Amino acid sequence: MTASPAGLYGNFGQANYSAAKLGLVGLCETLAKEGVKYNIKVNAIAPLAKSRMTETILPPDVLNKLLPEKIAPLVLYLTSDIVDSSGSIYEVAAGLFAQIRWERSGGLYLNPKKSFTPEAILNKFKEISGFNPNTTQYPSQLNDYNLVYSKTSKLPENSQGSIKINSLKDKVVIVTGAGAGLGRSHALWFAKYGAKVVVNDFKDPDIVVKEIKANGGTAIASWHDVYTQSEQLIDTAMKAFGTVDVLVNNAGILRDRSFAKMTTEEWDQVMKIHLLAVFKLCKLVWPIFQAKSSGCIINTTSTSGIYGNFGQANYASAKAAILSFSRTLAIEGKKYKIRVNAIAPHAETSMTKTIFKETELNKFSPSQVSPFVVLLASDEIGNVSGELFEVGAGWIVTLLISHKVSH
Repeated sequence: MTASPAGLYGNFGQANYSAAKLGLVGLCETLAKEGVKYNIKVNAIAPLAKSRMTETILPPDVLNKLLPEKIAPLVLYLTSDIVDSSGSIYEVAAGLFAQIRWERSGGLYLNPKKSFTPEAILNKFKEISGFNPNTTQYPSQLNDYNLVYSKTSKLPENSQGSIKINSLKDKVVIVTGAGAGLGRSHALWFAKYGAKVVVNDFKDPDIVVKEIKANGGTAIASWHDVYTQSEQLIDTAMKAFGTVDVLVNNAGILRDRSFAKMTTEEWDQVMKIHLLAVFKLCKLVWPIFQAKSSGCIINTTSTSGIYGNFGQANYASAKAAILSFSRTLAIEGKKYKIRVNAIAPHAETSMTKTIFKETELNKFSPSQVSPFVVLLASDEIGNVSGELFEVGAGWIVTLLISHKVSH
């Protein structure tokens, strides 16, 4: 698979390209897992070389150092019989050959029960990005959340610190897929902090709206499909409240099947809801945010997109693409004080219940994720943007892409 540095890190002016290229990495990692049985090896390279495509975006003095013949040796090596590498990512340019890996901070551990609040997370936020040799991990798959929960559930109640989250009062927040599961939890938490919530779900958002209003909050329903009716969704928010301050892209579906048996329709369905709808909604709120030089987008990626996952080639590709798309928007939004982050949540919902193990059921509530989403949307968090966070079971970490080996 030919990915790109733009895909790995995001790049100004290349939201489409960066998303597509990291999507290939999610596909690569998934096909590598599915191909083991058949001795099919799948790797990804992120080359930077002089070509008809790059000559329009790189200066001549740089291009002349990036000869394409410097890429070919790695391609030949990866296709040879002597290589047992599969599911790996390589960055290559001007004689540099580097293997890329995910780097995960030791992170923040909090009690995941009632005292798990935005304030409790903010009180120890610096611990989330605590990269040091003793705790940093280099994962290739989902963490053992049972082990995490066995640790966090025994912690004392969390200190709430001295800073209260007040900045969300009267902010207009759109939460997609908010009729149940994570989206419902997000909506309820935002309403608790005084936000005006647009509860979007193509099935029945009214139940959550009534729940919010019964607790004294403000909410309206959006009965719209995020892909085919994205304009109507934003129009609903604008007509009711006059603006949008926060967009939480949470809606999702699964169409799991091994790649050998996956249909084009199953691929397209997942791409439309998880990737194209996110693009359309971000595109619609972007000018609103630009006009007032503020705004926040929280996109939902997945550990399946980060590490790949058997039977989820469509989902992993879409979720990996969302990550690089988010990083590019963060770069472009900086000028307008628009913050964009991505989260990979771990929670039991109607969607994830089908893939959770028996030992994981009834442990991982969406309420172990939503307080962090609320915090990311608040002004109290400061200028946090372009980050990827894994969150669940009271555990929150930052993930980066780093070089494993370079020559």
